[in-house]
Amino acid sequence: MSPRNSDSPLPTTSRIGRTALLLGSGLGVTGLGTLLIMAIAARSLPSKEYGAFVTWWALATFCGAIFVVFETYVARHVVTAVTEGKDFQPQLAILSGSALFVAGGTSGVILLSSVWLAHHLFNGNIAAIVLLPVFVGFAMLQCLQRGVGTGRKTFRGNASQAVTDGILRALFAGAVALSGRHSMNWFAAAACASAACSLVVAHSVAPVWVRPRLSGAGDYWVPLLQLSAGIITMMLLLNGSIVWLSTSRTISVYALGAFAGAITLSQVPAQFASAVASPALSNLSIAIDNRKFDDFRRLRNKMLCWCALGGALFIVAFTLMGQLALTIYLGGNYFLPRPDLIILATSSTIILLALVEQAALSARRQWRHISGSWGLGCLGFLVTLFLPIESLTRALLAPLVASVVVLGSMAVAEASEDRKQFKGLPG
Repeated sequence: MSPRNSDSPLPTTSRIGRTALLLGSGLGVTGLGTLLIMAIAARSLPSKEYGAFVTWWALATFCGAIFVVFETYVARHVVTAVTEGKDFQPQLAILSGSALFVAGGTSGVILLSSVWLAHHLFNGNIAAIVLLPVFVGFAMLQCLQRGVGTGRKTFRGNASQAVTDGILRALFAGAVALSGRHSMNWFAAAACASAACSLVVAHSVAPVWVRPRLSGAGDYWVPLLQLSAGIITMMLLLNGSIVWLSTSRTISVYALGAFAGAITLSQVPAQFASAVASPALSNLSIAIDNRKFDDFRRLRNKMLCWCALGGALFIVAFTLMGQLALTIYLGGNYFLPRPDLIILATSSTIILLALVEQAALSARRQWRHISGSWGLGCLGFLVTLFLPIESLTRALLAPLVASVVVLGSMAVAEASEDRKQFKGLPG
């Protein structure tokens, strides 16, 4: 049976741009909410307690990022079901069951390690450990919700989730501060509460929930594991050099702080990548399912061009204004030379382009190519760290080398699949 809507035109790049702007605005509000909850907590908690909260937030967001894999995979399957006029809920139920299984396993590991975590990371605070699985559960549901929204192209629901989470994260943190609760547990609970409310608001815009089940999940585990390798590697590329440079103890505290602050500020393109990748994945998948390969190529090339242009503008802006932003962010004692700022901004821009290529490969269901590309990038990252040059230079170059390797590998894989498509060979 031929897919439905095979003659319907794909959205124009201007319409995709509006969608990206909508999602980007939501991500901006979420990011601002995170900055505000950190700022409020820093002014409300003793320094030791604040350090524990920052650690809790880092661990919570790392565990939550695991489920971005399900967001991508759910979106791809929902696109196919909608394009063919089929019900996507049976597949969503299986993938929801798989995500619930992973969330349960992650929460189990956290709780089994609770004594060690509380002693070494949270000043003996067991309540903070209990709140971690709560946040993980809400993060899982958020990713499933966004995946269905991307597949159905109900992006207003995705944006409303991000906006609600960001606004309430700051408001709840403010309420905690005004109440005089000088415990990290209240701020952790505020983050959990904002995530829960975001699910309710997004569901009112675009209902998606189904009853999860595990039967039939065996066919999905290999692609999910392949995508997981990519997510873990990307997190390594974005933050691994900070950890490595910190443990090397070869530079001053101010130099390390400047590097960490600059690499955080330089990741603006990468942080907003999902605003581009979500509509890209949705529309490229529709083109593949409808066998509109010429439309697929044109849309992919246009999105790469627009992202390259935006990235180039960001590199220029960050080169000129990066040090000023760093001074405002951290203070006048933190400085990074302009060539270093260029390297960091370029790395982040290349990762943005790589995520567009990943969306193209995801549309083709080429999960092994995605996993392999990120794996090669991880290898490039590690090799660069062992070069016989100054440690700060290695930390700067490692993300750049890795991102170039990832983008190059994905471009080669995409070109290979394109040739197969042109020759009529199976992809």
